[in-house]
Amino acid sequence: MRLTERQRETLKHNNLESNRVTREAIQGALYMLMERKPYDEITMTDIVRRSGISRSALYRNYRTKEDIILDIVNEFMEFFAVYQTDSLKRNWTFGFQYFIDNKKSLDLIIKAGVEHILLDRLNERLRYSEGCPDMVEAMNYGLIFNIFIYWAKCGMPDTADVAAAKIVEAYRTIIRDVERQY
Repeated sequence: MRLTERQRETLKHNNLESNRVTREAIQGALYMLMERKPYDEITMTDIVRRSGISRSALYRNYRTKEDIILDIVNEFMEFFAVYQTDSLKRNWTFGFQYFIDNKKSLDLIIKAGVEHILLDRLNERLRYSEGCPDMVEAMNYGLIFNIFIYWAKCGMPDTADVAAAKIVEAYRTIIRDVERQY
C-alpha cells in the first residue's frame, strides 16, 4: 500500500507528537521522583514505573538520566536561540518570563545539581577567533547563566518585568563604575 504525501505528513506529525508526549511523560516522572528522593538514587527503572511508558520507549528517547536533563537544557537553548531583539530589557524580560513559564524544568535541573550542563551548552555557543573565545560574549554568557540560576534558587521573587528592570539598572551601574575607573 502506497501512502499519499498527505498521509505521510500526517503520520510524521503523529509520530513527532507521540515522541513529544513520551518525552514530557519521562521528564515529568523524573521531576516527581526527585520530589521524593535524591537525583543520584533514581534509576531508569524508577522512571519507567513512574511515567507509565515502556522501557523500550524510554531507551528510544534517552540512554541516561543525564540525557533527560540535557534534553530539557537543549529545549531552553533552542528557544533562546530564536529570540533576540535590539532591546536589552525586552530580551531579559523574555528570558525571565520563559523561566517562569518553565519553572518546573529549571527546578529539576537545579535540584539535580546539574546546572553546569546549562552553562556547558551556553559555552558551546561561544565564537572563537584565533583559538580564543570572544571575551565579552563569554562574560555575558556567564552573567546570564548566574543571574537566572541565582534568581531561580531564590524562588523567582520578581516578575519578569521587575527582574529585567533590575538587570538593566545593574548594567547602567557597571557602565558608570567602569567609566569612573578609566
